[in-house]
Amino acid sequence: MRVLPTTCWGMLVMVFTAIHTDPATATPWGWQGDGVVKVTEGRPAICIPGDAKKNFSVESVWLIHESGTDRKLVWSLEASAPSGRFVLRPGQCLPYGAALHGYIQKVPAQALTEAGRYTFRLNADAVRRTDTASYWGSFCLKPGGGLC
Repeated sequence: MRVLPTTCWGMLVMVFTAIHTDPATATPWGWQGDGVVKVTEGRPAICIPGDAKKNFSVESVWLIHESGTDRKLVWSLEASAPSGRFVLRPGQCLPYGAALHGYIQKVPAQALTEAGRYTFRLNADAVRRTDTASYWGSFCLKPGGGLC
């Protein structure tokens, strides 16, 4: 049996710790943060965490329905131009189906009737690798309606 040198074990521990100590995940394009899902105006909404360090300029938003191995995009907005984007401040939310000036609905919002897991994703163009590039958040819809 081959044993890893002490320096390799130390590097493995550092990598494991770095991966599991922060609620955000680094990518080459920026960080993926944990969004907060709430009910706002009677609709599910994705929110920027209240302790976020910066405002978030929304480039696009998706809502994906997951059922078993199937995934379906059920709502999608995309900024039509880089200027004049909608900005969410820490603690602010974007409810499902919101119509935003300067955004195109790629997939129009419809009544959420299918039971299963739904995942929001807010996307931005990260300027620096240290910026948050997206926020993710999920909720569950019970058969017959209502959040899990």
